[in-house]
Amino acid sequence: MSSMDLKKEIETFRAQSSWVDKSLRSRAYIDTKLLFTSINWQELISDQIQTNPQLKDLEITKTILRNDQSIISIIKELIASIDKYRNQQNLTSDILLSKNKKIQELNNKVKDLEKKLASAENKSRDKSIDQTTLTRDVIHLRKVNRIQTQNLYNLTNLSKDLKLKHRIDMKKKDLEISSLKNKLIERRSLSSTIEYGIPLTPSPAQQHNLEDSNQQDGIFHNESIIDVGTESNSQGQGPSLAHLKGVIDKENTRFVCNLTNIIESIATENYKLTRFIQYVKDYIIVVNSKLLHLKDTGADVEMPNPSDLIDLQNINKVEKSTMSHYYNEIESSETIERPVLNEIYKMYHNLGDIVELLNNPNFNRSSESTIKSLQNDLKTMETNWKDALKTSEIWKNLAKENQKEKR
Repeated sequence: MSSMDLKKEIETFRAQSSWVDKSLRSRAYIDTKLLFTSINWQELISDQIQTNPQLKDLEITKTILRNDQSIISIIKELIASIDKYRNQQNLTSDILLSKNKKIQELNNKVKDLEKKLASAENKSRDKSIDQTTLTRDVIHLRKVNRIQTQNLYNLTNLSKDLKLKHRIDMKKKDLEISSLKNKLIERRSLSSTIEYGIPLTPSPAQQHNLEDSNQQDGIFHNESIIDVGTESNSQGQGPSLAHLKGVIDKENTRFVCNLTNIIESIATENYKLTRFIQYVKDYIIVVNSKLLHLKDTGADVEMPNPSDLIDLQNINKVEKSTMSHYYNEIESSETIERPVLNEIYKMYHNLGDIVELLNNPNFNRSSESTIKSLQNDLKTMETNWKDALKTSEIWKNLAKENQKEKR
């Protein structure tokens, strides 16, 4: 290689080294100038020129230049690689930032949707609760309506019966009054025409006496048949009006006494029946607890004996003081029916669960006879209870009717 070509390559290398130096400094990779042997030899040996003066006579050869050029090429490739990596990193950072923003937006949307879903679930739950409440209210209103309809039907029948009884009583009283009038007229030997205010056709000898009699008795043109003023005059002619009133009062007193005895007897029997129902309800509560224990644990339980909890002697033992208090505070049959019916339903559900256990192949078949016996007892008990409650209601209605008639 000629010296001219070498100088050109050195100048070219110098330009390349200057660019590389600026690039490295601008990127803060170095803070001092980058020195090469082929172009910066004097600067490299400046600190040892005095001790080794022969170093300044170094000849720049093609080998040294090629070495520096290789170093420059490597540095340029490294810079390019670093720039490429930085660009890729920036691009990746931008992509990640964009994705993070997208993820944040999606998270916000998810949170909004979760809030909307929670709100919708709360509304659905509230609607379900409202629907359940409304269903219970409807069922309760239907029961109340059914009870009111039955009460209205009973009141209608009672009203008809009372009207019929009143009509019969009025007819009886009319017949009694007519009979008393007839007896009184017969005792006085009066004509039946006087009762209707039709004047007699007297003879001339009787005219004066008849006018006096009409003035004294006050009977003329359908006026009062029995006058208080003539009561004393008729005492000698037969039974007096006061005597007849006394007889009627005695009959009424006897009727009231009999009716009072009947009402007291009805109240006593109703009190016994109420106590019997209460004892049976307590017995059903104990049976339900035993069945529930059997259903939950499966352990053997001993069913209570009815005679241990239902004491008929105590039920039929009624004191006058107790009946006096109970007679003045007769409770509605509904207050007795509902608790008993609730306990019967509990027993029904417990027996239903036990029947399901029977259908399980792993269930102990030795208990089947007990379950069947309990089911039969439940059916018999439901039938007896319905009859007992109907009888109780009939007794109460009869007691109320008799009490009204007494008043």
